[in-house]
Amino acid sequence: MSIALACNVYNDAFALRGLLETGSRYFDNIFIVHRNKDKEGKEKPDKMIPDQTFRVAKQRHGDWEGKINLWFHSSSTQFVGGPDSMSLRWRA
Repeated sequence: MSIALACNVYNDAFALRGLLETGSRYFDNIFIVHRNKDKEGKEKPDKMIPDQTFRVAKQRHGDWEGKINLWFHSSSTQFVGGPDSMSLRWRA
């Protein structure tokens, strides 16, 4: 199984499209993680806008492709599924 992961590398839509077209021949799964840098620079950001987006752009042996919006929970340093979601408690 081969996996391609693109993390904030492609700001150009044509470069991203090229990765998806070329990668569709070589990779079984393509995941794209996009960080919302515009939200980081604001003094009072809109909490309904996600901090990151995790996108499954290609999944050869699965039936779901789509995106998951994630919000950063600063006190636990975790990403959660909603702006008011609670973090997970980890046990050592």
